Amino acid sequence: MAEGQKSAILLSMEEARAEGVSRIRACAMWMINRRRVVRWSRIWKRGQSLDNGKPGPNNPLHRLLPKERTAVAAMAVEERYADLSHRILAVTAWDLELFFVSSSSVYRILCSEGLMSMRGAHRHHNGRSVPPTRKQLTGPNQRWCRDISYLRTYERSVFLYLYLLLDEYSRKAIHWLVSCRQRAEDAQQLLEGGLLAENILDCPEEQPPEIVNDRGRQMKARPIKTIFDLHGMPQLFARPRTPNDNSFVESAFGTAKTAPGYPGRFLNLEDSVR
Repeated sequence: MAEGQKSAILLSMEEARAEGVSRIRACAMWMINRRRVVRWSRIWKRGQSLDNGKPGPNNPLHRLLPKERTAVAAMAVEERYADLSHRILAVTAWDLELFFVSSSSVYRILCSEGLMSMRGAHRHHNGRSVPPTRKQLTGPNQRWCRDISYLRTYERSVFLYLYLLLDEYSRKAIHWLVSCRQRAEDAQQLLEGGLLAENILDCPEEQPPEIVNDRGRQMKARPIKTIFDLHGMPQLFARPRTPNDNSFVESAFGTAKTAPGYPGRFLNLEDSVR
């Protein structure tokens, strides 16, 4: 409500009071809370403005200092903290005794500085990633695709994980395994099993297959990278949240899970590999 409207209401109530109409009755006629009118009257009698303002004191004692805002912004742009969410950023700063600012204050500071475009593991795809470059295939064992799919069990929120290595040219399932966890050791076992099954170790050095996979931790672990470097196999990464970049293995998972004989759920690890 504007300042002029408040003044007009107070003047009309003073006139009504002079005619014998009580403030309670006048407030009922105006359909306005009496406590609000009393507060306006006190401010008006003190000669202060009735204009709407922010609640609370204008200069609170616990307000953020300029050096604290600068410290938050400086920490957020450091490379080692660039992927942390505002909550983890605040807790990390507490542990390092850099500043003691709440996570909500960190969020507001990052927004004001233009640094809050979604941080952390769940940030949105920035649209600037480049799809993997696929060369023309002329035969098998020139490009392999690998991925991991969830297998449901009879226990809620408990899954098994199907690792699949597929030849893109022939759509042949070169090697597969089922595990209870997503680990780099299982991804390494899948890759080594495919190399042995197709005798890739005996192929000429200039003809190793290239591998297409996503950007999961199991696919980028140091033991996996060591195998690629040892055998000279190029590794192509699909874009985040872009299943079309690895569509062949995704299609294989869909075909297996929609087959008439697929049970839908598994009792345990032994049941899944029968």
